Amino acid sequence: MNKKIIITQRDRQVLRGLFEQKVMDQETVKQAFFKEKSISACVKRMQKLVRGGYVNKSGIHQDKTKMKIIYSLSVLGLEVILSHFDLIKDKATFKSDSILHDLELSKLRYKIKKYQSVANYFSENAIKNFCYGVDDKKFEPYRRLNSDAVLNIEDNDTSFFIAFEYERSIKSQERYIKKILDYYTENSVNAVFYVCQSQTILNLIKRVDGSLCKEYGESKIYTCLQEDFYKGIPKLAFRNSENYIYELM
Repeated sequence: MNKKIIITQRDRQVLRGLFEQKVMDQETVKQAFFKEKSISACVKRMQKLVRGGYVNKSGIHQDKTKMKIIYSLSVLGLEVILSHFDLIKDKATFKSDSILHDLELSKLRYKIKKYQSVANYFSENAIKNFCYGVDDKKFEPYRRLNSDAVLNIEDNDTSFFIAFEYERSIKSQERYIKKILDYYTENSVNAVFYVCQSQTILNLIKRVDGSLCKEYGESKIYTCLQEDFYKGIPKLAFRNSENYIYELM
């Protein structure tokens, strides 16, 4: 039987975070929502949400390391989202189809948000499901393109969006051609940041982009190797196929 608990403002933010990212590990939950608390306080509160039926808890072995505790939203947790936040539709997708990809993407999110030039981060699930009022139309291109996320960048008194993609495993060249071509033909999208798990993936994306940007003009695609991403503080550099660098500060 589920044990009734009082849902706090922090709990609602945790549930929203799990809805937006679909899955998060214990370390990322601590970093994102319990920064000023001890790890034991984080674990204790998350366990209450698990016992209350709002959160699902499981374990996963990643890259032959010890088991990681991971959390995801339950159906009851989704009901809290539906009752407290404005969604585009009454039903929403909240299950991960690629747990390892989504776990890493959640880590990338809370790393990249440390840069002052990143004013906001919108996950794919947030883009597809939340209503942003008068600004909602700005997200339509990214909904159509199924972007992993959108970064709201503030730089030199200007504010703009950049699509954000994480590539964990290599895909066929044809799939990259289609995806990158879709970005080039979407005129309202000016740039895309790709974080690549391996140099092989990065090289393939750069090769595809190098051939396409000749036809469409200046390159829109900027890449960064995953290991370099985590070394990035205080600056994070993304480079396009024309060797132009954009740095997040």
